[in-house]
Amino acid sequence: MEVDDSVLEDFIHFFKKSDLTVSLCTTVTTTKKIVFWEKLKGGEKTSLDQLTDPDVINLINTFKQFIKDPIKLPPLVGSTKDDAYVEDSVNGIRYVMHYYRGNIENKYSIHLRFTDNNIHLVRLCINGGRHYNADGTFADGNHIHLYHFIKGLGEVEAHVYPLTSTPFGDPQSLIEDLEKFIAYVHVKNN
Repeated sequence: MEVDDSVLEDFIHFFKKSDLTVSLCTTVTTTKKIVFWEKLKGGEKTSLDQLTDPDVINLINTFKQFIKDPIKLPPLVGSTKDDAYVEDSVNGIRYVMHYYRGNIENKYSIHLRFTDNNIHLVRLCINGGRHYNADGTFADGNHIHLYHFIKGLGEVEAHVYPLTSTPFGDPQSLIEDLEKFIAYVHVKNN
């Protein structure tokens, strides 16, 4: 998979400010459905299927609130999952916040995805499987995925990063990491 060098350089420059290690994930999400949202500055239309890296960071940092009911705190043990609907307080974008833990206590994931196209904005994976990157590197176990649009390919992919320099650097439990995730994506509990 080839990536336009200027896109990659912009991406690396942008994320160096966050102290995240940059790598490309080969997991690519595509969709035919195009959803638009208006940026506040200039009212220009932007596709949720073609967000820039600064758009992604802005969406992560924009305050959101649960639409109806907040996501439920999971039980301490056992298999569990839940969904809750979230709305961006500035742009009116709607999301689904989801968590899942199977029968393995210390293996779980939490994500925030767009309701209109099901593309993940952010996904946290604790003790997950190996994810290979386009450059041949990989991430095992604990990692985070962030939305990234590749102009040259016209596709969205989930870049994988280690959890160092994130609030999730020392995962504790699904309950604690869910609370950290809610704060990380700026969702206000009603």
